[in-house]
Amino acid sequence: SSGINAEWPLRPGIRSDPLSTILHSYAERKLDFEFPYYGSKLGKFLATAQGFLYMESNLGQALYETKYIAPLMAGFTPTQKPRKPQDVRHFSNSTIYINQWSDMSLESQRDVGVFTFQVQLHIDGVIKFVYKEVPIPIEDINSSHVVKVGISDAYSGPYSQLIPYNTIYPNSTLIGPDTTVTFTPIPTCSSQRTCRGCVGHSAHCVWCASLDRCSTKDGLEQYHALWHQHECPTFAVNTCEGIKTDITPRRQDLSMSSGPTRVTDPNSVTDHPIIIPPFNETMLNPVPVPDKSEEEEKRKKYRLRLCVDTTA
Repeated sequence: SSGINAEWPLRPGIRSDPLSTILHSYAERKLDFEFPYYGSKLGKFLATAQGFLYMESNLGQALYETKYIAPLMAGFTPTQKPRKPQDVRHFSNSTIYINQWSDMSLESQRDVGVFTFQVQLHIDGVIKFVYKEVPIPIEDINSSHVVKVGISDAYSGPYSQLIPYNTIYPNSTLIGPDTTVTFTPIPTCSSQRTCRGCVGHSAHCVWCASLDRCSTKDGLEQYHALWHQHECPTFAVNTCEGIKTDITPRRQDLSMSSGPTRVTDPNSVTDHPIIIPPFNETMLNPVPVPDKSEEEEKRKKYRLRLCVDTTA
């Protein structure tokens, strides 16, 4: 992909000592802009030492299962001298956030070489995975730790359990050195702010007048619980008959995530060397997901267009 030379390596950037030296650590990141992710506006998230961003503030076993942006989630572990130490750093301004993992070694496969890669979050919702060093094929990475490349989102179910409703995995066989994977967001039902825009967007979009919100009939999105609380699966319709359509409803902001925090001094972004719960086999148990038989076509509204570009 053109632009890798201009974007690589990440300079200037703020090095994270915890993420570079502490196993299973994470650090909170606050943005100078609102990042649109599956219909929500995110102002903060967690960067991890395991090669991914966690787009939720509460830690738990779902950390490895959903609500992640993962250029390469794997069992990375800090190295000791004489090996070259790993280096995790980030850069942010008013239009882009970049997290870069450099010289990353696999705990169970140190001799294969090191991985160096980035994730980029753009203000328009575009997500890029940029790979510089990939010493072995992704599918050859030992599965003693969860290995994932892709993005995922979930809604809150009973007892605050996160239930994934959409996950996108690119073809990992296409990922190698000097490769970029680009996810481009597409309009969804939930992005429509008026009844007319809702029913005109897709035959699968319905308008819930009691909530002044557009979604699919079963509300497969982050506001799934709110959609059901307002009995939208019963009363939402794909028509605007009897509903005012000439104005955008003045509704309460339903965002579950905090807005952006303005950071004028990059050094004011602090790391928190708190340990992520270590991976164990119970995390491989799949979280229950809704029946796919009726929802497969509806879920397409959440998918992102993906392209893989490889440089010579």
